[in-house]
Amino acid sequence: MKVWSAQPAWAALLALVMTAAAYAGPSAECPAGAGAGDAGPAGAAAMADVGGGGGSALGVFASKLLDTSDFPPRWQCGNWTALNGWLHIVSDIAIWVSYLTISAALIVLVMRRRDFPVPRILWLFASFVLLCGLTHGMEAVIFWWPAYRLAGLLKFVTAVVSLVTVVALAQVLPRLLHFRSPEELEHEVETRTAELRKTNEALEAARVDAEGATQAKSQFLANVSHELRTPMTAILGYSEMLLRDEVAADQKHNAVATIDRNGRYLLQLLNDILDLSKVEAGKLTIDAAPFNPVELVEDVLTLLRSRANEKGLTLRAEFSEQLPRRVMSDTTRLRQVLVNLVGNAIKFTDKGGVTIRVRTIVDGPNALEFEIQDTGIGIRPSALRELFQPFSQVDTSSTRRSVGTGLGLALCRRLCRMLGGDIHVESIPNHGSVFRFQITTTAANQEPLVTATGLQDESREARDGSSNPTRLAGMRLLLAEDNPDLQALIAAMLRKQGAEVDLADNGQLAVESAWEAAEANKPYQVVLMDMQMPIMDGVDATRTLRARGYRGPIVALTAAAYQADREKLIEAGCDDVETKPVQRGRLLVAIERWGEGVSDKSEAAGRETAAGRH
Repeated sequence: MKVWSAQPAWAALLALVMTAAAYAGPSAECPAGAGAGDAGPAGAAAMADVGGGGGSALGVFASKLLDTSDFPPRWQCGNWTALNGWLHIVSDIAIWVSYLTISAALIVLVMRRRDFPVPRILWLFASFVLLCGLTHGMEAVIFWWPAYRLAGLLKFVTAVVSLVTVVALAQVLPRLLHFRSPEELEHEVETRTAELRKTNEALEAARVDAEGATQAKSQFLANVSHELRTPMTAILGYSEMLLRDEVAADQKHNAVATIDRNGRYLLQLLNDILDLSKVEAGKLTIDAAPFNPVELVEDVLTLLRSRANEKGLTLRAEFSEQLPRRVMSDTTRLRQVLVNLVGNAIKFTDKGGVTIRVRTIVDGPNALEFEIQDTGIGIRPSALRELFQPFSQVDTSSTRRSVGTGLGLALCRRLCRMLGGDIHVESIPNHGSVFRFQITTTAANQEPLVTATGLQDESREARDGSSNPTRLAGMRLLLAEDNPDLQALIAAMLRKQGAEVDLADNGQLAVESAWEAAEANKPYQVVLMDMQMPIMDGVDATRTLRARGYRGPIVALTAAAYQADREKLIEAGCDDVETKPVQRGRLLVAIERWGEGVSDKSEAAGRETAAGRH
C-alpha cells in the first residue's frame, strides 16, 4: 500500500479540480466557441499532467496562475445585460469594502484591547472576513480580467481559514458560554460595591472604637498615675515627718494610720488591675468554699464603717427572713464585689446612708441576691450604658469630685458573671442608686435554712472568737527572706506574738538550718520560705528539703498572685502560700493552723529523719 506525501495529495486534488473544469465543456453562460475552443486541449494537457505526476500539474497551475488566455472575461460569457452585470459588480465591490472595513475594525480592537479573553479567535475571524471580501472583489474583477485560477486559489485559502476558525470556535465556545452577561456583571459590581461600603463602615467603626479605647486607656493611665501619686504623697510625707521626729506625740498614731490606710489603698488598686487583666485573659479561677453569708456581709460593714462614720452616713444591712446557714461560693471574689460597690456608694453619698440587703432566690436556681442602695448623687441616664466598661467613668472632667481608675465596676460585672449571676443598676440623679447582683450558690452539706437572726448570732460568736490574738508562744519558726527590711518587719511581727524566729538570707542557708534542726530533734514548727532569693531560690530549697525527707510545714511567701503560681509552689512541696505584701492577720492564722500540734509530730519526724540519716 502506497503512502502519499502531502504535496502529491494536494497536487492531485488541484489537478482533479482543473481536469473537471476542462472537460465540463463551455459554460452555459458562454456562447459556443467563445473561449471554449482551447478547453479540450487544456483538459487533455491537464490529464497528461495528472498522468505524468501531481508535481507537474501543480507547476502548470502555478505558472499559469495569472494567465487569462484560457478564459474570456465574464462580460463575454452568456447574455449579460448592463443592468444584470453591474448589479453583480457593484454588489461584490460593496461586500468587499464592507468586509475589509469589518476586518480592519477587528484588528484595531485586538491591537488596542490586549485584555480581550480570546484574541486568537478575533485574529482568525478578521482573516476570514478579509479573505471573504477579497473573494467578492475578485468576482467583480473577473468581469474584465478572467483570472479564474487566482480566484480559485483565493477561495481555497478562504475555505482553509474558515475551517480553522470553526475548529477554534469549537474549542473556546464552552468558555464563551460561561461569560457573564452585562446584567450579571452590573449586579456583581453592585454587590461588591455594597460589600466594600460595609467593609469601609466596619473599618471606620473599628477606627472610632480604637480611638475611643486609646482615649479611655490614656484617661485610665492618667487616673492610675493620680491614684498612685496621691496616696504615695501621704505615705512618703508622713514617713519623712516621722523619721525627722516632726510629728507631735499625740499625732503619731494618726500619721501611722494614714500611712497604713494609703498603703492598703495602693494594694487594692494593684489587685484590681491584676484581677481585671486575669479576667480578660481567662486566667482568673473561682475557688468555692463554704461560708456564712451574714458573717461575710457584716465583715464588709466592719471594714467600711469608718469611712461612713467620717461622712456622717448610716451603714446597715438587712437580711431576708430565711437564709442558708452556709453556702458554697468564692468568698474572696464576693467580698471584693461587695467592698467595691459599698465603697462606691459611700464615696458618692454626702447625706443619708447606704443599705445592704440580702435575700434568697427561690423561684429558680439556688442563688443569693445582694442589693446596695444609697441616697447619693445618682447617675445620669446617658452614663449608665458605659458604666460597666473598663476605663470608663461617669465624670471624666478635671473638676470631678471623686477620682478612680474606672476599673471597679467593670471588674464587678465580670466577677458576678463568673459567680453565675450578673449585676444591674437603677439610678435617679440627685436621689441615689441601687446596684443589684445575684450569684449562684449551693447549700454546704445540705444545711437547712435558718432565720437571719440566728445567723447574726452565729456571726457575732465567730467574730468574737477570731478577735482573740493568735498565740505563737513557744513556737520555733524559720524565716527565709533575703530582703533585710521585710526580714526585720516579719521577724518583729512574729516575735511580738511570742515566737522564736531564726533567720536565713538565702535558700541554701534555709535548707541547712531546717535540716540541722530536724537532726537535732528540735525541728521548726513552720518554715516561712521566700521564693526569690540568691544562691538558691525558695522553690529549689523546698524541693531539696522534700527530697531529703523533710516533713515539716513549709509556707511560701511570694509576690506571685496567680493561681498557676500557687499550684506550682504546692507541687514543689509547699503546704500553703501567702502572697506579698504580707498581711499580719492572715500570716498569723496560717502559722497557727500549720504549727498547731506540730511540735510532737515534728519531733517524731525529726527522730525518723535523723535515724534515716545515720
